[in-house]
Parts: sequence; structure tokens; C-alpha cells
Amino acid sequence: MATASETTLIEPRKPLRCREMYSYQVYGIAVRSHMRFPLEESGGRLVPAVELRRGDPSQFEELLEGISLEPDPEYWYQLVTFPDGSFYIRWPDLFEFLVSADGRRITYNPLPQASSVAFETYLLGQVLSYSLLKLGYEVLHATAVIVDGEALGFLGDSGYGKSSLAAAFLQAGYRVLSDDLLVLVETPEGILVPPGLPRIKLFPDTAERFLPFCTGGGAMNPLTEKRVIPIPKAHSRRAPALLRVLYKLPYPSARRPNSKVRISQLAEKTAFTELLASTFNSRMLETPRLRRQFETIAGLLTMVPVRHLSYPRGLDHLPQVRDAILADFRRLGRNIPGVV
Repeated sequence: MATASETTLIEPRKPLRCREMYSYQVYGIAVRSHMRFPLEESGGRLVPAVELRRGDPSQFEELLEGISLEPDPEYWYQLVTFPDGSFYIRWPDLFEFLVSADGRRITYNPLPQASSVAFETYLLGQVLSYSLLKLGYEVLHATAVIVDGEALGFLGDSGYGKSSLAAAFLQAGYRVLSDDLLVLVETPEGILVPPGLPRIKLFPDTAERFLPFCTGGGAMNPLTEKRVIPIPKAHSRRAPALLRVLYKLPYPSARRPNSKVRISQLAEKTAFTELLASTFNSRMLETPRLRRQFETIAGLLTMVPVRHLSYPRGLDHLPQVRDAILADFRRLGRNIPGVV
């Protein structure tokens, strides 16, 4: 039986002018919506950087008239780029979105099989990344936790274990800053990372092992057992933090049950390549974005070390991996390079 958070998405059908607008701070930008999300509302009247509005199904039908949406073997979702620079994004049977050319409006249409948890996860994650990029932010596919008031991040594609490693930090009393999507803001003090959504995506056995204090949530999508789990306020960071170091996680197939935990500094050229491969939303290839992408990565490398992490496969090893990362992180704070 589906829980309340997994039921089909329902939004009040009042006339738009009669509906209340809710304001949130997400990834450092202001978001306003007629839909209420399980987030802490921002005080005062924010000028929205992005506005979310529900569209009429006929609007999307008209938009796609004459366009054939063919399945893409490389991606689950379907993407159409229009001449004006706007994007149409669709997850079959779940939801469809239109991101305006300037990124400041996202129009959405939940489809019959959409659950509230899945809808919120994709709207305020992958879809919002298009707006973030349009607004001039660069984004990494990474997860960050807070240690000694600073952020350390884990780089890797889906399935690399970023969230599982973050869960081991949560178990030890550390806070999560952002899971899966990391926004980079360059400041005179360094690279600042705004907080993401107070949730983490984990398989049930990992959540049961490391996060018994987290309850609720729901299925991420129909194709995986992974669940989206809300993180209590005491375990998530809701203020920006400076990014101190990034750890590149190994390919899952490269992990062996009896291998050792090893951490080493990546050469600058290798680090640049790994960061480029870890930028979020590789399908957005507009020239301004590509130029900013290269500039951001080059600047990041002057301020944040990128370390290569290898460790054995299995949940039982994650506390040991966490402790090795903590030791390495604190050595870096004393400017002592080395290999674990």
C-alpha cells in the first residue's frame, strides 16, 4: 500500500489568481510556486528567480504538435530544445516540464502515474538544474557534507555511492549540505555552496543501516528501489558553506571486497577532466554555458583540491572510509599532503 507521500500528486484546482503563492530558498535562489512543498518557507516577500506554474495539458499538446518524441537509448527522459532556447523535458507516464528560455519560469504537468515524492524530486532537482544553468550558475553532480563548518564533496555519477557515503557521515553526527546536485558560487573567500534539498536518495538497506532516525519518504521512480528520504532539520545544513575539498569516487566495478582505502591528490589535468565529466546536466550545450563551464572548473582547481578516493565494496566498509576521509580532510587543513 502506498504511503501518503507516495500517492498520486494532487494540487488544488483553484483559479490561479485565487491561489496563494509560496516562497522558498532552494540552492541559493528564490523559488515561488502555487504548489506547497515540504520545505521551510522563506520569510518576507522574495523576488523570485524562478517561478513554478502548473500548465494545462492542452498547452503541452499544442507545444508538441508536429514533434516526434523518440526514445533515447542513453537517457530515460526525453528532451526537446526549441529555437528560442526553451526546453521541454518529459519522463514518460510521470511528468512533463517546460523551462523558459531565460530559466525564470518552469511550467509543469504531472501525468497519471506521478507521485508527489517523484514529482518534487525531479522538479526541484534535474529540471531546476536547467534554470540554474540559464541563470548563470554551474552545477556539479556531487554530494556534500559539513565537517568542522566547511563542505567536503563526493564526485561521481549516479550509482557511484555518493549518497551512501554521506549516510555514513550522517550516522556519525555530521550534516548533509546537498545531495546529488552541488551549485558553485565563486566568492573572494572561495567557492561557496548553497544548501540543497533536505533529503537523501538511498536504497532501503543503506537507509536502515545508517539512518534509523530518518522516517517517511517514498519511491524515487518506478524503475528503482531507491527511496527519497527526508533529513530532519538537526541533520541538514540550511546555510551556505565554503567548499574545502572534493573526493572523486571510483567506478563501482573497480571496487574489490578486500581492497584498502586509499586517497591521493589528482594531477591538475586529470582533475580538470574528472570535474568536466561531473558537471550536472551534460545535455545543455549552449555556447555561454560551455564557456562558463570551462572557466568555473579552471577557477575551482585554483581553490579546491580534488582527491582520488578508492575503497572496498560493501556497506560494512563505509565507516572505515568515512574515518579515512575525515583524517585526510583534517591533514589538508594543516597543509600536509599525502596518500592514505
